[in-house]
Amino acid sequence: MPLRKIILRVLLGSLAISAIAGATAVLFVDADVLWQIIGTGITTAVGSLFLLAMTRLLDKPKSHVSGLLGICLVILECILVLALIWEVGDGYSSRVEEMFIFLFLTFPVTGALSMIALVFLKHPPARWTSLAIMGSSAVAQIFFIIGAIGQVAPFRDDPWWETGWTILGYGILIAICLLGCFGKNQSPPKNAWQHWHPWPGIMTALTGAGLAIASICGMKGEAVPLFAGATIMACLWAYSTLVLQAKLKPGQRLFGIGTIAVLSVTGLCLELITLDDFVSSSLKEGLARIAAATGILGACGSLALAIMTTLNRRGQHLPADGESLSFSEVELFCPHCRTRQTLPLGKACCKKCHLPIEINVQEPRCEECDYLLVGLTCDSCPECGKIIK
Repeated sequence: MPLRKIILRVLLGSLAISAIAGATAVLFVDADVLWQIIGTGITTAVGSLFLLAMTRLLDKPKSHVSGLLGICLVILECILVLALIWEVGDGYSSRVEEMFIFLFLTFPVTGALSMIALVFLKHPPARWTSLAIMGSSAVAQIFFIIGAIGQVAPFRDDPWWETGWTILGYGILIAICLLGCFGKNQSPPKNAWQHWHPWPGIMTALTGAGLAIASICGMKGEAVPLFAGATIMACLWAYSTLVLQAKLKPGQRLFGIGTIAVLSVTGLCLELITLDDFVSSSLKEGLARIAAATGILGACGSLALAIMTTLNRRGQHLPADGESLSFSEVELFCPHCRTRQTLPLGKACCKKCHLPIEINVQEPRCEECDYLLVGLTCDSCPECGKIIK
């Protein structure tokens, strides 16, 4: 039986059990057990929905491993929620309950990042980015687990917890700086800048992470300007990498460079504010206003760049008016097993159930002038004016 049908049956069964157990508990069981039974049913149902979503990732070869990780993550989260519902640690101490809460909050963050990284792991420009994200997520989760097991204090005061978030945050900055670098199938760099451009961002991110961890561990020192400068530089470098790697037209790329310049002014103002010995309070107020103004401009520019990139990606596979279509494969769902896959034109077969499939694509053209009519929004040929029936 397909995994998706099994999960659907588990979902329906959990809903039925929740309904029956809830109604029975209202009549015969005390209120605490009643809510535990209802919570168990709801947790199982919600977990089944997430499992159903994860199975869709299994249908695609590129996201198969990511889907397996997602299934494991959903099962782990359900176990932690059930442990909290049934108060597994109540007979020992609140320490176990806090451990479950900490793990419940952190596993989705590191797990989701690892799932996204696994999807792009086989994409050459993003390979090292994916490895950096998975590595930082794994190390951060280890720190989270140690902090959850060994500390009873609130998590915001826990050095293990803070160290984990520091590693994760700066690890993401390093991963972004690595985007588009060292790809196996990448063309060789045209100049030294293309080869060395990720390293300033990586070094400043490592410097900021080291200073932050040193501060968390209690090491004394007046390194606030250095920490702020390293962090701001790493963020700007990562942001510029994203802009330069985005699919932008020449005019849009100039707009992106302008946005980087505006945010650089924001970072410079924030860095100057940290220099208490050289900047007066009145000057700090002016710098704060400039930083806020340029930050707003930079945020709006970033949203505009995201919209431009989305529009460019949607239109990059569409031919210009009248041009011939150029493709050799089609993405589709198998009509028998519903597996999503990419198959070549002509005779092929499903990769899962081996159902024979023949794909034939015909270009709609004007009978008068042979103009390509894909995406036509009117009832006449744009080239010769012939009425299209």
